[in-house]
Amino acid sequence: MKKIIFCLLPLLATGGGALLAQDNRNIAPALVQQCFHKNYPNAMAVTWEKLGSEWWNGTSRSNGQTMSKSCDIEGQGTIVAIPVRETYIPADVVASLSDKYGAELYNITCIKGMDGNDHYVVRLLQNGQVRSEQVAAR
Repeated sequence: MKKIIFCLLPLLATGGGALLAQDNRNIAPALVQQCFHKNYPNAMAVTWEKLGSEWWNGTSRSNGQTMSKSCDIEGQGTIVAIPVRETYIPADVVASLSDKYGAELYNITCIKGMDGNDHYVVRLLQNGQVRSEQVAAR
């Protein structure tokens, strides 16, 4: 046991502690977590993203549905209905795109392609930047 402790001490002293600290940087404060779980008490595996100095966004998926809520550090929040659907999008398409893109999926729009088939324009929100992709139906 002493050998293990003595081996870990140099690692922690030379920056290994930074590895441990990285695990905690995307864990929201307790009031933020409580804010999220008021609306989604059974949510598991919540992904947290810090938005500025006082806001956090929590996202979780269950049964093909995305649950998202933004909360400030004082525990006040707002629910965000993500993904936004600008046109009618069948539920199976929403579920498939949600599975593919996860919490980054922000918006879905159905368009007609030159081939006459439905295509979808998806907008992804990645680190505060929006990126668009066109996806063929099914």
